[in-house]
Amino acid sequence: MWESELLQHLCWWRVGLLLDKKKLYESSNMDVKRPTRYRAPSWSWAGINGDQVHMSIGVINLNEPIKNIASPVKIRLEALDGDLFGQLQSGFLDIKGSLFPLGDLWAEYWRNVSPSWEQHKLLPKSTKVNSETCEYPSLHSFALHKLNGSTHNTFEFEQQHIPHPTQCFAAFLIAHTEGLNVFDKGRKNEPMKGNAHLLLLESTGGEDGEYRRIGIIELGRPWELSIVYPEAYRTETSRWRDIEGSEWERYENEIKRPAVNVLEAKAWVEVAKRPPRRTTIRII
Repeated sequence: MWESELLQHLCWWRVGLLLDKKKLYESSNMDVKRPTRYRAPSWSWAGINGDQVHMSIGVINLNEPIKNIASPVKIRLEALDGDLFGQLQSGFLDIKGSLFPLGDLWAEYWRNVSPSWEQHKLLPKSTKVNSETCEYPSLHSFALHKLNGSTHNTFEFEQQHIPHPTQCFAAFLIAHTEGLNVFDKGRKNEPMKGNAHLLLLESTGGEDGEYRRIGIIELGRPWELSIVYPEAYRTETSRWRDIEGSEWERYENEIKRPAVNVLEAKAWVEVAKRPPRRTTIRII
């Protein structure tokens, strides 16, 4: 992970290992054994066991305006044998940016332990979030959807999650880009484009502001929303008025968007329209 491109390199995901390679990839067939010894921080793909590593594309698209981007403050890596390209003894990343507090992700995680994964799949998945304790309910619910239904997010969470009594969860924004692509500025029919990449984090129970990475969330600007809300076509999300429930219903019903796409669009609005003040956190 090269320091000059660290923000992009933080946005990785790793293919899970299968217990039986002849079976289809399902959560019940994942090998979630953790490394027996510390190898690297949670923000490095080397910190977990897994198969191929994939880096998310378009984290920082220089063809689109950058609206919000994290800033690495301090990196400390302590090599086990003096070789920073080998196994590490410890390490952390201090980084400044927008930290979105989430609700209790563990409480609604349909974990593949007892009772079995097959039984959990039959349970109704609640998206109700206490607005008094969670300022970003759509982002919270979208994160839950990814943890419960996305193979690589489920796999990483199973590898990384270490519970403690006062644990809290959050999403940390790595980069948010939005606007007209430089190649589209002369085209009247091209909508604005945008992406947001966030790390899912959980508190470690150690020092205040200390977190562990447990996954990644990627959001895309909902350009189809302009069909029911024309101003969304060429207006930045931060300047959108509050979208009414009837408009979201039309977005889902008339445009034939699945519920999960509507949830992603709502999460985008929360992230792009009202990010929290920037703060410095430590990821171990």
